[in-house]
Amino acid sequence: MLMGFFSIIVCAIYVFRVKNYKRMFAYSSIENMGIIAIGSALGGIAFYAALLHMLAHSLSKGAVFLTAGNILHNTKTKNIKDIHGLASTDPLNAWLLLLSFLSLSGIPPFPIFMSELMMIKSMLITYPFYAVLFVLLLTIVIAGMGKNVFSMVFGEKMTEYDHRKEHFMAYMPQILFIVCLLVLGIYLPDCLHKVITYAAFSI
Repeated sequence: MLMGFFSIIVCAIYVFRVKNYKRMFAYSSIENMGIIAIGSALGGIAFYAALLHMLAHSLSKGAVFLTAGNILHNTKTKNIKDIHGLASTDPLNAWLLLLSFLSLSGIPPFPIFMSELMMIKSMLITYPFYAVLFVLLLTIVIAGMGKNVFSMVFGEKMTEYDHRKEHFMAYMPQILFIVCLLVLGIYLPDCLHKVITYAAFSI
């Protein structure tokens, strides 16, 4: 539990100072490993939530890093301040980046929303103070990442942007991941629910 909160605190501190968007998403991975650790420490339904979070995070982070790779390929820079107005210059990558961020942030209907909600509910029963701290830290992280992502997606159109016509396979994995996340957020298949339940409660 302690290491889980420490991981989120590290991300909350550095997410406002980071200048490299790929590094920013790497800090997000530290945050999400902390969330999974907290759910594992709480046990019960929170452990179920941690396993669901692990699945959702793997798809979300895969989508965001593949999209970041496309952006790096076109801009030749990892500097957040050098990238803006992607919605005008490269709409597909812009939307994939935005949707991936929303998924990582736990915005409904993405499944991370449900996993974090289950953990918060579990903490409110046993550790109310932890629940408040958890929500506060997540809000700080989302605000920091959102500030950077929105500045990259919106704003003034970039005058120098090498928008190459990528092969469709440069976009298909991210699109597939986002579709899977939307489906899992709306409807969790019974077979997958049983697998997660068995993993969480068979010990």
